[in-house]
Amino acid sequence: MHSHVIAIPALLHGTRCYVDASIEKDQQNSNPTPAGLGVFILNFQEQTPQAIYVKARLDDCSSVIMAEAASLVLASAVGHNLNLSGVNFLSDYEQLVHFLNKNDISNPPDWRIKYYTQTFASFTRSSSSNIFKVHRSLNTTADALARQAVQLSAFHSSAMEFSCSLEHHMPQCNVLQALQSERESRAAPGRPPGGAAVLLSMALLF
Repeated sequence: MHSHVIAIPALLHGTRCYVDASIEKDQQNSNPTPAGLGVFILNFQEQTPQAIYVKARLDDCSSVIMAEAASLVLASAVGHNLNLSGVNFLSDYEQLVHFLNKNDISNPPDWRIKYYTQTFASFTRSSSSNIFKVHRSLNTTADALARQAVQLSAFHSSAMEFSCSLEHHMPQCNVLQALQSERESRAAPGRPPGGAAVLLSMALLF
């Protein structure tokens, strides 16, 4: 078994971050299409552990692997802005997981995802994070979030919007602040175009 394949994620030490994407079909030779991104974080670095649910719609997605890479960037950006360390990223997209575990990631399987793979590496390089392949049956929450996200209206995807369902967190929700920091970074030169709507919910684990 490859060292980057994990059968029981609960045995991993530290925060776990499940990611997935939803797109109708691989658009390799077609026009770009919207994709849904799902991120499910079990954050054990707080005094009271948190379950964080993020779903986003990405416009102008060209392939399945691009959507999967974008979900990892969203997840790593949130983790970075929350100052999380030692995060275990969990994806069921084996090709991408295998590539990101290489020593040299300068030549991705699709050149159009290079921005995403390099950004993920940048966010995680100094945080002692890892990325593992999990079976789809262990990634159902992120999958459901991604499927819901792809249904977000084009109106909402024209700009990033945020909401938190944990009412007593407002207006000082640290996760919302992390997402808002990611929104500001989207204006950086070289960032691929395309708006996204981001919806957040969070629960405390007791």
